[in-house]
Amino acid sequence: MLRKLAILIAIYFCSSVYSLEIANSVTDWQTGINDGLNENGATVTPGSLEDAPQQGQFGWEYGFYNTSLPTPNPATFTRLGKWWNDTQFGGPFWGLDDPSIDEGRKLRLNEDGGHTSFAIGTSFEGDFAVRRYNVEAGVSGLVTISGTVRRPSGLISEGRTGITFRFFHNNSEILAEQINVVLGDTTFHNYSFQLNVNTGDSLDFAMDPDGNVNGDSGVFTAIISSPVPEPTTLLLLGIATILLGQFNRSFGSKRK
Repeated sequence: MLRKLAILIAIYFCSSVYSLEIANSVTDWQTGINDGLNENGATVTPGSLEDAPQQGQFGWEYGFYNTSLPTPNPATFTRLGKWWNDTQFGGPFWGLDDPSIDEGRKLRLNEDGGHTSFAIGTSFEGDFAVRRYNVEAGVSGLVTISGTVRRPSGLISEGRTGITFRFFHNNSEILAEQINVVLGDTTFHNYSFQLNVNTGDSLDFAMDPDGNVNGDSGVFTAIISSPVPEPTTLLLLGIATILLGQFNRSFGSKRK
């Protein structure tokens, strides 16, 4: 009886875990935008348009891949250099330095998404907008990567190719999900998968322009979490260990 009870508790332990959130692209952005520091770390009014989520804060970087080659290359990741503190184009947002370049204004990352851009200085298909998370010290092992991808409503027109959401672990592509604006797809596409990571790894959440950057806004959020046993489950595991110990002692005494 004791053995059966211990086994049942152990099974419950294996199935009863909850997720400890390591990083959240939206809430980490919101925290950075209300901490009273601008993109250079200078003090500003908390929550003002000058208050920015800084590059590297909470492990997040905001940048792009320069796609001068047919294959997206995470090694070309470059930080966006300008915090645009206006509300035009879904701002405030991280963008390029030069406001005179129309395509530069298109390339942006905001709280929950962004927009791709023509590749500056090349006629190729365009730059990827990339939100990168650098795995911080103390984090290693199995994590869950999850979030939502979708197109904003009202951006439906012929000739637009849509976007592809891509996820890269270091230099390896793990996920690609097409969202086709021509078909008017504004569905929430939820994704979730598990991955083994190590401190210093880069996790890239990227928007691929798919050959046409017109209307290439998109929503893409990211959460990195780690499975953790619930406190009640840990207590039950302790009880199971005690019961198994009692069973073993009882069984051993009977054999004598």
